[in-house]
Amino acid sequence: MAVLLIGLLIRVGGIASSIAQHALLSSMAAGIGLAPGQADANDARERVIAVLKLLALLATVVTWLVWQYRAYANLRLVGTRETEYTPGWSVGYWFIPLLNLFRPYQITAELWSHSEIGNARDPIGGLSGPALVGVWWGSWLITNFFARLYSTMSDSAKTVQGFISVTNYAILHDVLYIVATIIALVVIRRIDSFQMAFTTTAQTSAPPSPR
Repeated sequence: MAVLLIGLLIRVGGIASSIAQHALLSSMAAGIGLAPGQADANDARERVIAVLKLLALLATVVTWLVWQYRAYANLRLVGTRETEYTPGWSVGYWFIPLLNLFRPYQITAELWSHSEIGNARDPIGGLSGPALVGVWWGSWLITNFFARLYSTMSDSAKTVQGFISVTNYAILHDVLYIVATIIALVVIRRIDSFQMAFTTTAQTSAPPSPR
């Protein structure tokens, strides 16, 4: 959650930087001259923001996968001790083309639903995923779509108006990323709160220790 929050703050900074760049490009489009070094300062700031975004994204990927692996493995310690997938594949499916468009959603939905009931229902697969997980997954896919669109536009931009359009897409992408991050934070908090109850359940059901 800390890594997600840091990434969120960096995206807020990215929006502020993009707004400043938009103002600079609009001035250029209107024929207003720039102060000496103004364009270089803007480019340097944008490069720093881009590096910070990349580092935050990599950290988010690693910590998310570690959290998901451990949370999914926890399901095998309670209730039926069964899961639809293995903890390893709950991570591995993120890296398989096409399957990674829907399998991570199914795994996260199972993680939420089975954590909520202490993995007590049998057979596995009889639960429907919560709406919030679907909203999170949809926002994640949309965010990634706009990330690819932004990258394509950045490579093809040659004019001031083209760079203004790219900047607008950068702002939109950062806004979508922030929304997806906020929803992800809620999903993590809810799943963790469900799994915190596992300890209480285990202590209640455990046999008395010998004296």
